[in-house]
Amino acid sequence: MTDTERQAYEEKMDARLMKWDAQMQELKARAKEAGADAKAQIAREMDELEKSSDAVREKLRDLRESSGEAWRDVKSGLDNSWRSLESALEAAKSRFH
Repeated sequence: MTDTERQAYEEKMDARLMKWDAQMQELKARAKEAGADAKAQIAREMDELEKSSDAVREKLRDLRESSGEAWRDVKSGLDNSWRSLESALEAAKSRFH
């Protein structure tokens, strides 16, 4: 992968995280309008989503610090973490819509 491709990938991940942050803010706003039981469930979901987000952000930092073939391995792990985070967010959005 060229440096240009690598930079484009990193920028793509940054943009995805910004979009994810906006979606999380939307869920937090919904939580404020929910009943007590729903608020508790949403809070638990949000905690898990935040942990997953932190893991993705850490992998992105690792990616930026890696080089050569190690970069490809970190990228693969980041892609997997991102898919997991995205899936969890979509599930949470569908439950609290």
